[in-house]
Order: sequence, then C-alpha cells, then structure tokens
Amino acid sequence: MIVIDERVAETLNAGDPTETFFATASVIWCLPQGRVEPDSEAVGTVMRPSRFRSIARTAGWSDVEILRIDHPFWRFYRLIG
Repeated sequence: MIVIDERVAETLNAGDPTETFFATASVIWCLPQGRVEPDSEAVGTVMRPSRFRSIARTAGWSDVEILRIDHPFWRFYRLIG
C-alpha cells in the first residue's frame, strides 16, 4: 500500500514556511476533524515519520519505507506487510 502524507521534519522547523503552514492547518482544521471519531489517533496534519511508522505497526504492518520521490509538499510511504 502506498500512502501520501505531508512532508514534515521529525521536529518542527519554525522558520520554514511550509512547516508553519502544515502546523497551522493541523491545529485549526485537521486535528479537530480527526477527533470526531472516538478511537482516532487524532494526529492532525503534522504526522512525523516516526509517528506514522508507529501507527502503521500498531495497525499490523511490519514496516514502513519512505520512497525516494522528491516533492516539496508530500512524502510517499510504502507500507510493508
């Protein structure tokens, strides 16, 4: 399975305009929407690669590969069964 998610660093880089946009969108829109479901992970837009890997493993995937696709906004993951 391939998953496309926002390209964010492992920690917030406050000087980067893309990171700032994703962090703002996360708090204002994505996180509240994710909290609608009772058992949601509610991670918002800013899901760091380590957090994504943890969620995937909890869901039963054995590992996650970050694909080498160069894009300014999106990161591409391959879930490994």
